[in-house]
Amino acid sequence: MTSGDLCINAAEHSPGIIVPRHDHANAYVCIVMEGCLEVRARKSFECPAGSVIAYPGGHSHANRFSEHRGRCINVHFGSTWTDERLMREWLRDCRRVRLGANARSLLHLEQEMRAHDSAAPLAAAAAAIELLAQVMRADAIPSPPRWLARVIDIVEADLVHPPTLGQLAMQIGAHPAHVARAFRRAYGETIGAYVRRRRVEHADRALMTSDLPLAHIAAAAGFADQAHFTRVYRRYFGVPPGARRRQRNTCSNRIPNVQDDSPTNR
Repeated sequence: MTSGDLCINAAEHSPGIIVPRHDHANAYVCIVMEGCLEVRARKSFECPAGSVIAYPGGHSHANRFSEHRGRCINVHFGSTWTDERLMREWLRDCRRVRLGANARSLLHLEQEMRAHDSAAPLAAAAAAIELLAQVMRADAIPSPPRWLARVIDIVEADLVHPPTLGQLAMQIGAHPAHVARAFRRAYGETIGAYVRRRRVEHADRALMTSDLPLAHIAAAAGFADQAHFTRVYRRYFGVPPGARRRQRNTCSNRIPNVQDDSPTNR
């Protein structure tokens, strides 16, 4: 359905389907109506039914759906929306807000999406705007405490041998349980999940920019062995690391190596 430059569509997904890393040109919001969607981007998080995920334009992410059938409603925004300051700022980062599967605004939007009369596009757009307002209000939470940035710095200093939760808490001067809860609330993932994701990202960078053996890349990133690296990598990117490297090599062979001294290539 389209009303002005607001486009709304529904999509159904087979159980367990993995969508490899991709991006969309325009900002949009994904509303999980049924099933559970896992988003893998700079942050990785699970989104059960009743979750609303905001994606900025050009945001790169991968998705995996649970073993149950998934159903989503996507709301795509045109320039009329993204030119508005509050919307532009809110859509600057990928974020998730949980309204709950029985939220009135979700049920209202679904009802209007099923209507077939001439007023259905306008009614669906109005329902989507109502839901968006509720999401933005629910997302207006205080900024995370400043000491969490220090937690990130400590972990990033040695991703191969990160400190334990107890060691982290001792350096911060807080209780381990408080550190763990605050981190997950602020970043949408546990400290352990953050470490695993950052290891995969470092390994992917080495995979795409060097010809080092996979075993060497796995060890340098902190994985127990190449098999462990392959399992984790596949979960994040939807393909094993060897296939990812072959894709890189194929693309490199197709693109001529032209030297360009423009500022963007320096």
